[in-house]
Amino acid sequence: MKSNRMLTIVFICVMVLAFTSVSFAEVIIICNNSVEDTSLSKKDVKNIFLGKKTKWSDNKKIHFVTLKDSKTHKLFLKKYIQKNSPQFRNYWREKVFTGKARAPKQFTTIDQMLKYVSETEGAIGYVDTNAKSKLRAYLRNPNDKNTNAVENLKLSYLFNTVD
Repeated sequence: MKSNRMLTIVFICVMVLAFTSVSFAEVIIICNNSVEDTSLSKKDVKNIFLGKKTKWSDNKKIHFVTLKDSKTHKLFLKKYIQKNSPQFRNYWREKVFTGKARAPKQFTTIDQMLKYVSETEGAIGYVDTNAKSKLRAYLRNPNDKNTNAVENLKLSYLFNTVD
């Protein structure tokens, strides 16, 4: 009886910690180093990912990319776009169907997004704070095949996303 109660308490504590860590996750906006802009407002980010802002301040094309439905994607949509996943998907379906725009390129993993943004001039995307440790690990290991990718990224804590 005591062991069942103890297991239940441990399970509840683990679940609370798991949900707490998810709720504290933050989104990091990442850009290719070719982007000359040094700050973006939340409105700028929203306009970019809704296809309303298509050029950087130096008149170069913006290539924005998203993650397929994931916790990071949902957090990004909530924080910057003020839409949920179905609303965002429907917004882009309408733009594509009416011929007003092409749907954004989507990736299933953060690694794919990091690779694309690091290799594509004018690219912008997002990752969660869990990717920070992955980036730090890449920076610590210069022999890692992803080191060049990291050097070509501008991160929001360097990039200055402002409200």
